Amino acid sequence: MEPIMRRNMLCRALHVGLCLLAPFAWTATEERTPLPALPLEANKFAESLRVEIPRIAQQYWEAIASLPATHSNQMVALQKKLQDAGDLDGYLAVNQEIKRFCDAIKAEPDPFEDISEMPKSALVELPDALRAMQDQYIKAYKDKGDLRNKNLEGLYRNYITQLETLKTDLTIKGRIPEAVIVKKEAERLRKGMEEKTLIPQILATLPVRPRLAITPLPAGPIEAPTSVTNIPAYGRMPDWAKWQFDRVANCTADASLFAHPDLPDQLTFDFSAKTGRGRITGRCEVERSEINMRECTWFGKAIQWKVKDFTTLNATIVLQSKEISPGKGYGPRAHLVLLADKGPLGEWLEVPLMWKDVTLTLAKDPAANRCTLGWVQGKIKKVVDLPARGSVRVLLGLSVRNLGERCDTTLSLQ
Repeated sequence: MEPIMRRNMLCRALHVGLCLLAPFAWTATEERTPLPALPLEANKFAESLRVEIPRIAQQYWEAIASLPATHSNQMVALQKKLQDAGDLDGYLAVNQEIKRFCDAIKAEPDPFEDISEMPKSALVELPDALRAMQDQYIKAYKDKGDLRNKNLEGLYRNYITQLETLKTDLTIKGRIPEAVIVKKEAERLRKGMEEKTLIPQILATLPVRPRLAITPLPAGPIEAPTSVTNIPAYGRMPDWAKWQFDRVANCTADASLFAHPDLPDQLTFDFSAKTGRGRITGRCEVERSEINMRECTWFGKAIQWKVKDFTTLNATIVLQSKEISPGKGYGPRAHLVLLADKGPLGEWLEVPLMWKDVTLTLAKDPAANRCTLGWVQGKIKKVVDLPARGSVRVLLGLSVRNLGERCDTTLSLQ
């Protein structure tokens, strides 16, 4: 489901739900009779609920959306480890669970299961490592749900505090009947919090969980074996996995400086060279600095690979950002560069992360000694001529420019 459609569903549901929950919240033991209308001031306070509840729900859905892909990657890595160790029983058990899990994700969610893709019946005894991954998946899901509920509780506690303050103000102004209405509303909400019935009522107004998806894996079994003799083959190694991983280091956005000792260290880049997945987080602490006798801006982190076989210069890079750039002159910004010994080979890509999803591509021309750098959503392509011999470096990074700008972006090479 597209994010905009999902938000529209949230707003429609919350328009109905908040009409029930804000001015007319019932506890489990009360007769469901609507109270008189709240004063205008209270309705203004309730407006924050209409804004914040969709945001909290959206954050929760985005958080759980990444869990299936992470779990699938972990299972593929475990299966390869068991294969290398010669553990056939473990290999087949993990292979069967991969197929079951992928099929469960594609199916309609079971409304009677809290985590329909990981019901109790799917939990295994062996291998121990697989069971640990399943328990970790369930815990991660529960932790994210607990955080959502905690944020909702905090939202309503603040609303109750505002109602208490309003009750006092209305009493001072002689608006006693309205003060009584506000008092009863605050008491109802507080009772719902104490009896732990309020949050479930809120959650019941939200649309059902969007169907999850698994990001295509770079390698791994396609089908689980139907018999011991039907062992699946691993997929072809992606071209990017053949590159020689160099390092992660500080950089400038134009790639003119990489791993220079004077560059500010302000972003954290956790990256797995084996899986091609990583996350860049942090904030801009240094707006400009003089390095190598010149003033520089746009500081961040980048990965660098060395590539000798130009035919492998093919990759799709998916960037997903929680912190969005407000414009072209702001961060975070992604940059993809091909370099030779003397610097960049022609033009490079610089893309402000003004959207949640950004897809970059590298594509070697099979008929010529050149490579195209592309930004899919922006329909932008940069053609770079490759050297006749030797090697090139691929540099992929993110940077920020203005003080206080934040970066929280995950990347996946495919």
